[in-house]
Amino acid sequence: MIRTGLFRTASFVHHSVQTVFPSIRYASKLSSAFSSVLSTQTRDPPVQPPIVRVWWDSQCPLCIREIGLFKRLDTARRIEFVDIHKDLTQGSNSCPISTKDLLEKLHAQPINTDHKSSEAPILKGAAAFALLWGTLPPPFVGWV
Repeated sequence: MIRTGLFRTASFVHHSVQTVFPSIRYASKLSSAFSSVLSTQTRDPPVQPPIVRVWWDSQCPLCIREIGLFKRLDTARRIEFVDIHKDLTQGSNSCPISTKDLLEKLHAQPINTDHKSSEAPILKGAAAFALLWGTLPPPFVGWV
């Protein structure tokens, strides 16, 4: 008897809601339409060559978390991540800035398409973060 009463109550509530709000009948259609639009917007953009190079400290816990976030959000692979420690052990110091300065703050540099990246300014700190956030694909591109 309890089951029947609950079923009747649920059926009445469902019918009442559909009577008062007839648009709810179309909610499933709208939901599927919105999900198809969202799925097309969240597809990974085509991979292009990197346009920003960032030097980061792989032995810093905060840096590891920040760079991990940037790597996840950089679906277009527009950022080239250079681990300072790996760069030093391989013997190729790709940055003209001293290692001490690189370890103090995050450094980033725009990569020019004409392969003259050494002429582009190397940004540090907040300016480097702004460059990174501006490089990310939408919806993050407008947040900076």
